[in-house]
Amino acid sequence: MNRADLELLCNWELSARAKRARKPSPEEHAAQQPEYRHATINVATAGDNIIVAATPGQRIRVYELFLWNVQQNTLTIRDGDRPLTGPITNFPAQSGLFLNYSGAPHFETSPGQPLVLNLSTANQVSGYVRYREE
Repeated sequence: MNRADLELLCNWELSARAKRARKPSPEEHAAQQPEYRHATINVATAGDNIIVAATPGQRIRVYELFLWNVQQNTLTIRDGDRPLTGPITNFPAQSGLFLNYSGAPHFETSPGQPLVLNLSTANQVSGYVRYREE
C-alpha cells in the first residue's frame, strides 16, 4: 500500500469515527423537544388554584416560574393533591419568587395531574410559568 492509499484510508476512518461520535447540535436537539408553553398566574382564591390544566398521560415540567405576592400568604405548589414544595409560610407582602431557566425542570407533575398553586388566604398572587408537556 502506498502513502496516498494509506492517507485516503486514514481520512476515511477519521471521518467515519467523527460521524459516530458527533453529538446533535442544539438546534437538532431543540427540534426534537416539545415547545415551551407559557401560562399566566392570576389567582386570588384561598385553596387550590389550577395553574396548568392536566393533559391525560402527559407530565407538566416547569422550567421557569415567577410569583408575585400582594399580601402576606402561605403558598404551596402541588402536583394535583401531592405537594411539590412544603408550605412557603408567611410569604411576605409585595415580594416575589423567581425560579429562572436552568435547562432542567424545577418541578414535574405525575402523568395526567395539573399544576396547582394553593393559597392559605384569599389574596392576589400573579406571575407566570414556563413549562413543557411531555
